[in-house]
Amino acid sequence: MNYKLTQWLIITVVLINITACNKEEKYIISGTVEVENLKIDSIKIINIIDNKIINSTKVRDGEFLLTGFIDQPTKVRISTSGNVPDFPMILENDNYAVSFPSDLHIKGGKINTIIYGYRNLPKYTQVLEEIEDTRKLFIGIDMTNKETVTNARRIFRDKWKLRYNIVDSYQNKILEGDYSVLTKVFALSINTDYKNYPIQKRLTLYDSYAKQLGDNSLIKLEQERLIKRQKIEEKEKTLAIGKSYKEISAKKEDGTVLKLSETISNNKLILLEFWASWCGPCRGQFPHLKKAYNKYKNKGFEIYAISLDKNRDKWLKALREENTIWPNLIDIKAFKSKAAQDYNVFGIPASYLIDANGKIVAKNLRDWALEEKLKELLDE
Repeated sequence: MNYKLTQWLIITVVLINITACNKEEKYIISGTVEVENLKIDSIKIINIIDNKIINSTKVRDGEFLLTGFIDQPTKVRISTSGNVPDFPMILENDNYAVSFPSDLHIKGGKINTIIYGYRNLPKYTQVLEEIEDTRKLFIGIDMTNKETVTNARRIFRDKWKLRYNIVDSYQNKILEGDYSVLTKVFALSINTDYKNYPIQKRLTLYDSYAKQLGDNSLIKLEQERLIKRQKIEEKEKTLAIGKSYKEISAKKEDGTVLKLSETISNNKLILLEFWASWCGPCRGQFPHLKKAYNKYKNKGFEIYAISLDKNRDKWLKALREENTIWPNLIDIKAFKSKAAQDYNVFGIPASYLIDANGKIVAKNLRDWALEEKLKELLDE
């Protein structure tokens, strides 16, 4: 046979084999849906980095199948059409099996198995069960009983702390162990142990990982998030107890503008309260706010409540339902408003207690803490 022809045939066969291998490289997610009294008719894979849908399918007879190709292992979440929490996973070209909602983990994927291996730990399964049990402590509870509520919240908080400690301890072993750089990137991205891995250490690690991996969208996302967090922490220093308040201008129900400085100049203590109509915990504070307000209004206490609702009508409806008796204002720019940005408000309820000199004297006084602080400062 001609040498050139033989060489051409060999190259052709190799290319065919490579093409065949590439076609076989894909992810396959097979699953079942086992949710009583809840209709789930579709499943989506959403890229956590850009929040775009990677793949989706219909659920038929309680089963679904998702197949496709991914360029590189990617952090995603599986989302359902029903009221079931999204489930995080590392998507690779591999086989997966998942059941909603009975499984505590998604089986499959080399990196996915490593990163979320803590879900197989008996102590992790146990703490999840205990967290679910602690929710029962709040059923029918008298929310005005300080001792009962405080104890229930302490138990609930301790269980969640234990859950995070288990996950962080597991991820720390990956970060310190003999694992691939990419695996460590995923581990660090879900690690919440900022005591052993503070912001600057994380940035240094991500720089090191980037040099080894090259362009990586998750590394870039995490670096941006950490730099943003650094700026937030720096701003938080300007909002510490003893620091001066920052001016706010917002509109009242009648459309007139009320400045925070006007309220400060006419009172001894002012509670700057951030809330919204859709925020259950915010509205759960109203009985405590009313009690404190009625008790200390005539002693120089005032509330400057600013809603972060985007919908003015829903805000007005909530005011009627709660029958609030202190100045209420709104900025429909919500969390993008200057007030929310200036006061580092990324979650609500959030509050600042400000004295007549414009100094912050306390922060986030919830439930009975507000009345106790007012008693300390206003009762003679």
